[in-house]
Amino acid sequence: MVLCDGTNRRQVLKSVAVSLAAVGMGQAGLSGDSTTNVKPAVTPTQVDKKSLKLSRAVMEGAHRQCATAARRALNGSPSSGDFRAAGASLEILHAHFEEVGVTDLLQQELPRWRETHPDNFLSDEDINRIHRDIANAGIPMTRDAVVKALVPANPDMAARVVESFDRDGVREVLRGFEKMMDRVAHILEQREKKGPLLVAYARQSDAEKARCDYLNDCAMAAGLTAAVLGLAAIAFPALALAAAEAALVAAAAVAAAWWFGCYKDLDDPAIA
Repeated sequence: MVLCDGTNRRQVLKSVAVSLAAVGMGQAGLSGDSTTNVKPAVTPTQVDKKSLKLSRAVMEGAHRQCATAARRALNGSPSSGDFRAAGASLEILHAHFEEVGVTDLLQQELPRWRETHPDNFLSDEDINRIHRDIANAGIPMTRDAVVKALVPANPDMAARVVESFDRDGVREVLRGFEKMMDRVAHILEQREKKGPLLVAYARQSDAEKARCDYLNDCAMAAGLTAAVLGLAAIAFPALALAAAEAALVAAAAVAAAWWFGCYKDLDDPAIA
């Protein structure tokens, strides 16, 4: 996997953390180092409506960065800086999730989601919620596009996406979203001097097809994360914004895939 330069990433992460501090957010446990600078995770049994104290500043920061990256990509002018900032903001957000117990709660809620979704596909209610969050962020993506991007083509693929959470764990899946943003940023850096390059999927090289499959998998995993958090938000209303954030991660992955030419019909009105 190709990732961005570590030094640049640390610089972006530092600048995002400083900007969040400017709006009054405490820095303890939110430096972006998800392994050493956060408090021990709260176990699922300890999480309740009163103890689940999410920072609105942290969530809105990630929300803004992911939405910006997605909007500009769909408008045909993606920026490596936007995706790099989105990855840094997600790292801070996921450290915060670890600190307050959201990561463990998400792992706990996944089996409940599977019980209500035996076919492993997103329900109409899931799709409607995800599309509403994407639309509310000003991202020009129709409901049909959400279905096309986030609903796997067959049951085996749907099961594979769900099983990735069981195999790797929620923590690794969330880290994967950060890496996805970095990977897109790195590719964009190589192309920004050359301008947009859209190539029909059927004409792409094996490496380009692998990139498209990777982005599609990330989008579906983010969609599943949004769906599970949306279900958990019924009992834990504070998670509604976290669910919206996962929806925007999915939107950013879809937008990047579209710009890289991962759809056979590049003029598909469901995405334009």
